[in-house]
Amino acid sequence: MDFAEKIRRLTAGKNKSALAEEVGLRAAAVSDIINKGHEPKSATALKLARVLNVPLDWLVDDDRDDYPPPEQPGRSLSEYDDEELMIEVATRYRREAVRLYKDLMRLDPELKETHPDWDQIAAKALSTPLNQPLPPEIERDVALARELLMLPWRINRLSPESVAELHHKQMPGGQMSPEALQSEDLMITYRRCLDNPPRGVTAILGYLDFRLAYSALKDRRDEFDYYRELLLKAIENDKPVPDQYQLTAAWDIAKKFRQDQVEPDESTRQESFAGLKTAARKASPRRGPHKTNPPQKQRNS
Repeated sequence: MDFAEKIRRLTAGKNKSALAEEVGLRAAAVSDIINKGHEPKSATALKLARVLNVPLDWLVDDDRDDYPPPEQPGRSLSEYDDEELMIEVATRYRREAVRLYKDLMRLDPELKETHPDWDQIAAKALSTPLNQPLPPEIERDVALARELLMLPWRINRLSPESVAELHHKQMPGGQMSPEALQSEDLMITYRRCLDNPPRGVTAILGYLDFRLAYSALKDRRDEFDYYRELLLKAIENDKPVPDQYQLTAAWDIAKKFRQDQVEPDESTRQESFAGLKTAARKASPRRGPHKTNPPQKQRNS
């Protein structure tokens, strides 16, 4: 049994437009699958399987002729990974958001062309004796009118943050201030951390950059190791972490000393990076080979 026939049987007697809406397709696309045998993309097939509550492997396997389909094994929420759980939450949110949007379009004063004839609906409702049921054709619209004052609650319940705040005491972090856990406040804290991160974090980020570059540029191993050592010294000696420009300047002077086979003395090691750059210029081959001063004779006392 092919995919189209399975969908045809599963949707017999069901509203195809509602199905298309839940899956995120045009009604014509669902019709093409059923009537023309169009094969959907894998993501669409997965959505159809979820909405119709059938196993995906059964739905896409044309060699499976068993019908009705095997029962879909249930999964508890604890079996979902974080991404699957967020997709499920997002799917339910979007489904309710679509319903709410359509209801709002029937009420929005700036979009009267999308409204039903509310005066006519009101006339039918007011013509109904209080001891009799409302006419079926206006029940949905009367229920929507009744919900007008409840729409803010429907809007807020779409937000996981709003639901978490409503049940704050029962949620993780219930002993904390709910304001501190709101996404807006968390972003403010994040920007503060980003503007002035701890020194160790800055050093770690630099180290990770060197690791990434080393994997692609292994011929620069000595340079990246030198950068790593400078970052480590800054942390061990409670000094500011040098930025990339300062690290590069330090490496330039280190290369000059290595080329001249001269080790910088301790005073040179402790100079500022600006001083190292000056020393590098002095050690440049354009100014002649680097020379060391001969040791001075000690004066006789």
